[in-house]
Amino acid sequence: MKYRMIVYLVLFSLLLTAFEWPVSKVLITATFGESRGDHFHAGIDLAGEDQEIKPVSAGDVVFRYEEGVSFSSIPIGLGSFLVLEDDTGIRSLYAHIKQGTIPLSQKRFEKQDTIGIIGNTGYSFGKHLHLTIIDHKEKIILNPLIVFKNEAKFIKDRTPPVIEALYYKSKEGELKELLDHAVLNLELIELFVRGHDIHDGVKAAVAPYEIKVVHNDMRIIQIIFNALQFKDGVYCLNSCGKKFSDLYVTNKSFADVMFLGKVELVKGKNQIDITLIDFYGNTTAREVNIWVGSPP
Repeated sequence: MKYRMIVYLVLFSLLLTAFEWPVSKVLITATFGESRGDHFHAGIDLAGEDQEIKPVSAGDVVFRYEEGVSFSSIPIGLGSFLVLEDDTGIRSLYAHIKQGTIPLSQKRFEKQDTIGIIGNTGYSFGKHLHLTIIDHKEKIILNPLIVFKNEAKFIKDRTPPVIEALYYKSKEGELKELLDHAVLNLELIELFVRGHDIHDGVKAAVAPYEIKVVHNDMRIIQIIFNALQFKDGVYCLNSCGKKFSDLYVTNKSFADVMFLGKVELVKGKNQIDITLIDFYGNTTAREVNIWVGSPP
């Protein structure tokens, strides 16, 4: 609860600050909290051919790295990148910038200044900007979507998320698809979902913003991809405390499957509703009825 309250206070203070989108044409190709194999995606990816990158808010340069030029010991995954810190202490990181386009002598960037051009440097599979928003003091990484006031440039999304399949873990430890009207001899099931979101006009499948699980009309699980909180040496989702290893399945065949939690079943009928929600409130729900014992 303490960590959630810190995030609420941070978000309230951010509402008093006007953050602007860093590019003129916003196409989101990856969302906050997605799996990157062994860690959470700590920002959003914005596609766009050779767009100029502007600061989300005016700030001073904290760090700047030019791929292939300086500090060869720096991990190369981000490619050429820049970190700014604004007057409130919020940091913004801009990565995969086109080589040679970051001004190397500029110490402060105002909102109208150009940071660089969208590029393909570092571990990148196409031109895009990776954007991360950090409250360095509180050690919180925020979902960038929640800090922007100016949404006029954003593609209004009307496409709901997709639930591809639900799974549960058998007594033998295998993931099996959970179908409606299943009859199970279990007192407790571990529930998993394979699902994704798609933004209007973008083909890339991305993670949803929120997942809810309701059992017999009582909400028992809620996962919100709003912020990552540094705790006990690792980052976890602020909304539910889940670490990366708690949420994402490491089995390659189920690498895009998320572990939602454990559900205690009762004898007779168990109605479970799983809802995926995107950032703009589009929802998709799946109802499954599980019988413990013989159905009537």
